[in-house]
Amino acid sequence: MDDIVIIHNDYNYLVNINNKIEKELNNNFKLKINTKKTMITDNSNGFTFLGYRFRSINNKTIINISNSTRIRIKKRIKEVNYLYKHDKMKLETAFSSINTYLNSFKYGSRLRIRRIINDKFFSE
Repeated sequence: MDDIVIIHNDYNYLVNINNKIEKELNNNFKLKINTKKTMITDNSNGFTFLGYRFRSINNKTIINISNSTRIRIKKRIKEVNYLYKHDKMKLETAFSSINTYLNSFKYGSRLRIRRIINDKFFSE
């Protein structure tokens, strides 16, 4: 895995660490950081990481599935539903595909994923 999050209360420290990581990756591994995806932000804005949206409200960390991930899940479940109903996918394969989402998103929004599955697969 090549994704990381570094949390610190000092902006200058984060800039310094980012520069050190960038130099280390470039000098030792000839890798470059994607500057479009790299950001240093205030924690009050929150951030998206690996499909989750992290926010801090009243000194509590709130973790939800990001909107783009939710949209992707809905689209895939509708696709699985279509393939299954038109005999292009076996029940076992459809079940495995849907079950993957339930087990992949254990943190933050499992009930929301279950609702999406019920709405998009079982009710249509």
